[in-house]
Formats: sequence, C-alpha cells, structure tokens
Amino acid sequence: MLVKGIGIIITCAGVMVLFVPATAKRMLSFWRRGRMLYLGGLVRIALGVVFLLDARQARAPALMAGLGVFAIIAGMLLFVLGLARIKAMLDWFEGKPSFVLRLMSIGIVAFGVLIIYAA
Repeated sequence: MLVKGIGIIITCAGVMVLFVPATAKRMLSFWRRGRMLYLGGLVRIALGVVFLLDARQARAPALMAGLGVFAIIAGMLLFVLGLARIKAMLDWFEGKPSFVLRLMSIGIVAFGVLIIYAA
C-alpha cells in the first residue's frame, strides 16, 4: 500500500508538471535551497529500501527490486557528485522551455505508473 501511494504521488507530480510546467521550476528551486539536496538523497535511499523490502510481495518482484536498487544508487550519487555539480544540473533543467519540461513530465508519469503496476 505504501509503495502504491508513492507511485500515486509521483504520478500526480508528473501530471502537475505536464499541465503547469512552472511547478517543475518551483520544485527545483525548493531542492536547491541550502543542503536540501542531501535530504533528497536520503529520501531516495529510503525509497529504495522501501522498494526492496516490498519486492517479495510485489506483483513484479524483479522490477520492484530493480527500482529499489536504482533509487539507492541515485540517492548515493547525490552525495558523491556534491552540491555544486547537482545544482549545475538543476540550473540546466530550470533553463529548459516549458515544452521540454512537459515532455519530461511524461516520463515522470510513466515512472509513477510503473511503480503502481509493479507494487
């Protein structure tokens, strides 16, 4: 149930960006503040652990385990790359026009739906 809820939240965030691309820029500016990126890394690692713990009970256990490993690696990368590099990447995303953010949001929605399906 928790994993499906996470998938629903991710899907809703993607839909919000699809219809209001400025939402993505607000989300990015939130994560850019201070050391919030490190919190984002911890959240990703925690999500990865939750996905791995849920993998045995999931509809698609291998997929859920893969998503868990992917989330843990992504969270660890935030610490390895450091604030300066990650903020440079966020600046790159913030500079993109609305239609590019909308296209990216389709991937976010698909990822959320994949989580919901796999759970």
